[in-house]
Amino acid sequence: MAPKVTVEDLSPASWPPRRDLEWSPPGDGSVISAMSGSGALDKLLKAGFAYAFVSNAHDPVATLDQSLLTWFAHRGEPLLLEVARRTDSEREGAHLARRTATSGLLLRASAQCPENDQHHFDDVSRHRFRATDNLWLDLRALHRKLAKLKQGDISLSVAPTLTTVDPHDETSTPVYELEATVGAVLELFGAESAAILVPCSRFAPVRTMGDLLALRSDAYEAAGGRVVLAPEREGAPPLVLLDASYSSSDSLDALIPDGAPSLLRCARLTIEGPGERCRLRGRRQAHERLRAGATAPGRNVQGCSRERVSLSSL
Repeated sequence: MAPKVTVEDLSPASWPPRRDLEWSPPGDGSVISAMSGSGALDKLLKAGFAYAFVSNAHDPVATLDQSLLTWFAHRGEPLLLEVARRTDSEREGAHLARRTATSGLLLRASAQCPENDQHHFDDVSRHRFRATDNLWLDLRALHRKLAKLKQGDISLSVAPTLTTVDPHDETSTPVYELEATVGAVLELFGAESAAILVPCSRFAPVRTMGDLLALRSDAYEAAGGRVVLAPEREGAPPLVLLDASYSSSDSLDALIPDGAPSLLRCARLTIEGPGERCRLRGRRQAHERLRAGATAPGRNVQGCSRERVSLSSL
């Protein structure tokens, strides 16, 4: 792990009340250095494992898919990244791109985009794909790659994230968290990396309190030990937008003390101010308090493509 650094002068952050909060949490790309440094990679290979599926703990719908594993094994690439289509509501995230000099895949974030190219960055028809954080690894190829690098030098780049040293205390010291991302793993393998387009039913990360509210609602259900979208959603999750007052799980619990509202047939929900349990349909924007049992007619939710793309198509 890397220390959090202060925004003021980039020095290591100090937080005596909780020394553990002085360190950046591991990023998605840290799995590579963790597998190497802990000896887990060698143990897996000795035990006869050839492939690994890695997903983020905050994405409950990302599970091992045998058809994807078979496709990956037959292709022969060392790394496969699952990608999803970008949408207007998710265009702020990093998009998939190709480095001109090496033809290798990379992820480009908004902060890396020149101001005069921002309109192209926002164009989801031009930059169509985003990472899901779901990775398939050929463990033998990973072992060979790491063996070529100097011991302790895995050369994973890090990305800064602006936050506070105590995420639950907005008055604490502003800092940057330094995390190795999935993009760093892509660049480790360069032009050998591949990507595949998956349905959005394989990608439901809980990154905001709105995402968490949707996951807690009846838009998702448990099936066979997995969390999946309810059949009525037709493969498309609801979009939930909460204002800045709902930035923690504590504030979300205060908003919905009796549980999440029914979002089974809701396409989009925006909440500003306090609310109470209700059933929602179509699009709904709430200011102050929603009436119990309120409904709003709206368009049907849209399904998503199950098309797959190969490396050469991106």
